[in-house]
Amino acid sequence: MKFCLVDDSVNFLGGTSLTLDAIIEPNKENVTFVPTIDFSLKDVFAFDFFIFGNITNLSPNSLESILHCMDQKKFCKIDFDYGYCKYRGDIPHKILGGEECNCPEKHSHLEKIYRKIKDLAEFNFFMSHDQMKMHQKRLGKSKNDLVLSSCFTKETMLQFKKLKER
Repeated sequence: MKFCLVDDSVNFLGGTSLTLDAIIEPNKENVTFVPTIDFSLKDVFAFDFFIFGNITNLSPNSLESILHCMDQKKFCKIDFDYGYCKYRGDIPHKILGGEECNCPEKHSHLEKIYRKIKDLAEFNFFMSHDQMKMHQKRLGKSKNDLVLSSCFTKETMLQFKKLKER
């Protein structure tokens, strides 16, 4: 099976990248990373299963391609933060946006994406129970909501151990 991992942070180092690396490690030769902005219809037809991570860096083409993919293919969503909000959550929205968060209703593209995730995703993974509850409060529950938590490879855990010992 060929997997496509669509995410904004595939080239960055951080918690999201470390978790994504750990998730795909057992089958990495069958996983292709595609930055959100580069995702297109050709990708929809090239892969069997899609993993959507942080997908907010959208172009009009990538948005339409992602929506089409969600209608046609099997996929899961991994929420590392609060992607339903352009500021990444209620508190940052209040501070940076100067108003109470009313996402995704205010941003129709986010509403479309998260409605499809809720209705069509094979699984919708979250990093914590609190994060899952915030999503459910804002977007409603899905039968496939699960807490994944952060994941790390064996090598990363050994690095953590070495750093701790220092």
